[in-house]
Amino acid sequence: MIINLCNEAILEKDIHQKYLKIARQKQVDFTKLIDSISKNNKENLDWWMSLPASRNPFISNLFHNYCCIYLIQLLIKEKYFISKIIVDSPSMKKILLKMINNKKIIIKNKNNIIFFTIKNYTLFFLHLINQLIKRFIQLIICFLSKQNNNNLLNQPITIIDTFGLPNYYLKDRYYSGLLENINLKNRKNIFFLPTIVMTNYFNLFSTYKNYRSNKKNFIIKEDYIKIPDIIYSIFYIIRVRFIRVKTKYSNKFNIDLLVNEELKSTKGVDLSIEGLINYRFIKRLYKRNVKINLFIDWWENHALDKGFHKSLYNYYPKTKVLGYLGLFPRSLELKLFPSIIEQKYHFTPKKIAVIGKSIMKDLKIFNKNQKLLVAPSFRFNHVWSSKNFIQKNKKNNILIVMPFILDECIYIIKNLLELNTSNPRYFKNTFVKFHPLVSYSLIKSKSKIFLPSNFKIMFEDTSKCLQNSKLVITGMSSVSIESLAIGIPVILIKRNYGLDYDPISNKVPKLMYKKCNNKNQIAQAIETLYINNDINLKNKKDCRNYMLNNFFTKCNKKTVSNFINQ
Repeated sequence: MIINLCNEAILEKDIHQKYLKIARQKQVDFTKLIDSISKNNKENLDWWMSLPASRNPFISNLFHNYCCIYLIQLLIKEKYFISKIIVDSPSMKKILLKMINNKKIIIKNKNNIIFFTIKNYTLFFLHLINQLIKRFIQLIICFLSKQNNNNLLNQPITIIDTFGLPNYYLKDRYYSGLLENINLKNRKNIFFLPTIVMTNYFNLFSTYKNYRSNKKNFIIKEDYIKIPDIIYSIFYIIRVRFIRVKTKYSNKFNIDLLVNEELKSTKGVDLSIEGLINYRFIKRLYKRNVKINLFIDWWENHALDKGFHKSLYNYYPKTKVLGYLGLFPRSLELKLFPSIIEQKYHFTPKKIAVIGKSIMKDLKIFNKNQKLLVAPSFRFNHVWSSKNFIQKNKKNNILIVMPFILDECIYIIKNLLELNTSNPRYFKNTFVKFHPLVSYSLIKSKSKIFLPSNFKIMFEDTSKCLQNSKLVITGMSSVSIESLAIGIPVILIKRNYGLDYDPISNKVPKLMYKKCNNKNQIAQAIETLYINNDINLKNKKDCRNYMLNNFFTKCNKKTVSNFINQ
């Protein structure tokens, strides 16, 4: 038997299930391990911004490799005949060679060690140059867009962290309904702080100009950042390569090799640099005597969030700080579950607001002392206005919603296109909605996959797309939760490789959704949920009521007041 442990390699079904079981069992031990390293590096800001410290399995392979080592131990213990193991990391090869000590098992590195080293150094230099060019051009464009007026008040203000991206610079994607439920007098003290992403140089000037001239108050981060801040943050790419960690051996294997290898990776380096810029930005506000009454962070526990929170603790210890988790945490998305050490050393907020009461218990799996509260589900406020949707929807559309991970989008499309070839009757009225981070053009360039004419691309907001849909097909997207909340059945396509980022809790009524691993299961689910329409009106209403009561909080004057007046 050949076992391929590369990150996106497909394992046999029974072996993949063992892998997932190990991941669920070992997530606490892994977080404690990272916490122990973080404790030893508590004063090293670069460590906290690093890839291993992120516990972000979307960009870090550390947890995947950690689970793979335990998987091989289990397979050997259960007498599986293994002839070859394929890995994509030199450190993994070293660990397995020492652990297995069996010459009959060949351990092969997918990448040639020389190629791996050259690629690593090439990416290192490219990222360094790219970041220098990108950040300095952004600083210059921001300077050129400046106006004489300074709209920061002398009195204490509330700062709300957000993001600016194409189609959502001024249109609010993150806090819809917030300002509408605050009186005009209090609005003047609220300032939005956008981190601009996915924006080319040609659009930067107009973006800054629009922020400066808008009726809403915006703080432009680059107005306060200085050249030394940029240089310090970018040279993180060099400094982090010199961090060396030492831990106790975990079950007879040395995790240090994997951690130190990943410290040299350039994955997620944009987030790390932004985190350090955020740290310096708060410091600059402090030096300018800007008074902050409340800071609300769009919190996903990225490096950029950690930069904010550590700096706020150091420079604004009396300021009220709230992390707002405005989405639904998926299983095994480790970064969204704060750890004890992250809180102890002030890299996560003391209080985190979640959008539904059912989320509160799940978020405490690593730190039972984390303070949580319930806040309005701003991004999903449309679910409350869909009261009569179940009865009114007469359309027979299928909506396919793509997640934000490229390889999963390709996996979903491949399965559906195969099914479309054999059963075209399923997809007569089919619409596809792509995530802002993964466009159709990107998918075409990476996979050479083209959608057939009966798959029509939608550019409207997801809420509008849902209003005309009878069935939703998706992957790890939070749209699955939205759909169930307005009574639309869901087919969740699950990957047969890697970690399982399941957005639908086991507590959700199972009659309204099907989880599928292959095209045959997808076909059966379409027959049940769409063709035969086996779910009656009462079931849909019951599911809607359950979802609204447990996973959403209505946005109104009372809930917004509680949110703002922490």
